[in-house]
Amino acid sequence: MDFVARVEHGVDGATTNEFNRPEAFSIDGHALSPVLQTVLHGTCEQPGEQKVDLKIEVMCVADPYQPRGNDSCFKDENGAPLELKRVLNGKQN
Repeated sequence: MDFVARVEHGVDGATTNEFNRPEAFSIDGHALSPVLQTVLHGTCEQPGEQKVDLKIEVMCVADPYQPRGNDSCFKDENGAPLELKRVLNGKQN
């Protein structure tokens, strides 16, 4: 399965969080998704107390064996293809 996702992270010099740039992944059958690490503003307790959760936005999912043609979801803001990160047995290659 191929997918594009963005992960929430803290903004340096601000007290807000925002999404990072989209990243494209290809996961083989029976593999686990990669570990996505991030830093959010606030303590570990604050997000739970404020009912604020870490957000991961899956922007699109595609069958890796089907042609994508001009699928804009797998391209960056300039129209260049995103680098597809392959995940085998839970490890990013």
